[in-house]
Amino acid sequence: MFLRRLAALLLLILLAGCASQPTEKWMTQSNHALGIPVKEGQFLLRKGYSAGYSSIEKQSLWVSYILCAENLQKTPFPREKFFITDLEVDGTPATSKDYIRSGFDRGHLAPAADMAYSKETMIESFLMSNISPQEPECNRIYWLNTEKQIRQWALKEKCLCVVTGPVFSPEGKRKLGKSDITVPVKFFKAVMDLTYPYKMIACLVDNDRKENVRFLSVDELEKITGYDFFDKLDDALENELESQCDLAQWSKP
Repeated sequence: MFLRRLAALLLLILLAGCASQPTEKWMTQSNHALGIPVKEGQFLLRKGYSAGYSSIEKQSLWVSYILCAENLQKTPFPREKFFITDLEVDGTPATSKDYIRSGFDRGHLAPAADMAYSKETMIESFLMSNISPQEPECNRIYWLNTEKQIRQWALKEKCLCVVTGPVFSPEGKRKLGKSDITVPVKFFKAVMDLTYPYKMIACLVDNDRKENVRFLSVDELEKITGYDFFDKLDDALENELESQCDLAQWSKP
């Protein structure tokens, strides 16, 4: 118990130091430092993010990355023009052609705008393992606005950990394209502020325009997804932060 608490304390000290002066080494090696929310699937380690890919759903179940103001303030690399089949994944990979005339957008999990600080990370964001089927209105309005909001928080708070992914219906799954890509019913984001005082918040975005965007606590999100977010934190701190859902905290100047 003592060693675990000591390790947790050292991790928080490291987080605080990295949040004030984020470095390329920190972001490259520690995108999943706060935990892997579900052990199911194939672990993918990229420069810009870490992910857990499902060869059954043909998309990542979760994507985790560190989002810092320092990178957002860099001159962005041009947006990649083409989506890329990920040949590193298990099984038959999804392709961009699966989406042709499907009525669905190729929705980013780790957003291209968050990954625009280097050419490599921009290209990684266009790998099909980082893409999920999104209704056009979801992708172009509600999901996009949520991504923009989180970037604003990162600019204000200096450094965030963002975990994002799809939510599937337990009552039957709609499939897309020859690769049988599963169409999610919702998408989630779990966010932790890595600068003291630490805080968390989560959101759900509907893929069918029923509720649009709903903010909730990470505890509530865990009940919906069955995942365990930020499990590398000290238990007391994790329990305290995951019970929070206070948008006013995030809006303070």
